[in-house]
Amino acid sequence: MNNIPAPDLAPAKILVVDDDRVIWGLTRAAFLDPKENLSELAIAASRSEAEDTIRVFKPDLVLLDLELPDGSGLDLCGAFSKLEPPPVVAVFSADSSIDAQISSYKAGAHDYILKGILAHALRDRVSTQLQARAEISRSSKPSLKTAERKSLFIIEDDPVFRTFCEKALTDVFETQSFANGLSALTRIVNGPPDALLLDLDLPLLSGINLIRQMQDLETLSKIPIVVVSGSELEGHSRKALEGFANVVGYVRKSGESLKDLREAAALLG
Repeated sequence: MNNIPAPDLAPAKILVVDDDRVIWGLTRAAFLDPKENLSELAIAASRSEAEDTIRVFKPDLVLLDLELPDGSGLDLCGAFSKLEPPPVVAVFSADSSIDAQISSYKAGAHDYILKGILAHALRDRVSTQLQARAEISRSSKPSLKTAERKSLFIIEDDPVFRTFCEKALTDVFETQSFANGLSALTRIVNGPPDALLLDLDLPLLSGINLIRQMQDLETLSKIPIVVVSGSELEGHSRKALEGFANVVGYVRKSGESLKDLREAAALLG
């Protein structure tokens, strides 16, 4: 995988909803720099405190623990969604179970980050989510491209397989390729394609998180997607994709890829 650095963290208002003082220290280390005014940070130790905080502090991003003293953190997602504009919600939990992650995405979370992450890695993860949301916000009314051949974005960080896909599908689609999820999302919101061929394991923004970001605009949420992976879809990835109606097929990178890509083209067309 290409080693592409995450974008710098732009000034942002971040709300941490967690009752663990260790997490408070981690987030201060990640987002507050005494030499630079990079972020505003607010901390709420409970659901009720978070509800009070968002009345006066309108966050750009919420780091949300699942287990709070007065209930589940996911119960706050409804309140966050009513804010204008709604913040990015990143669940920050020690629960690594598939069910917890799926429940979080269904409740409206944009990302799921496991506790144990280092401060600089947390900063990079949050920065990526904030930049992705900024790109979505710039395009509230995307215009669809019209052409004789339908347009296909190939989002794949392996240059060999990316070129293979281009050659296999160029007679069917007008293709454009991207090597990471964030640059692809930027282009999608500014000029949506008719279809996507999407690798799950991407730099900067994973395939599943890219799909999740697209759900926030009705037009983008209807673009058909064929998922590409170097291995069989395991339980976690399969369950995560089942909630997205616009994922219409799956191609495994193998000796049968050409045949599978042709079949995928029929699904996308």
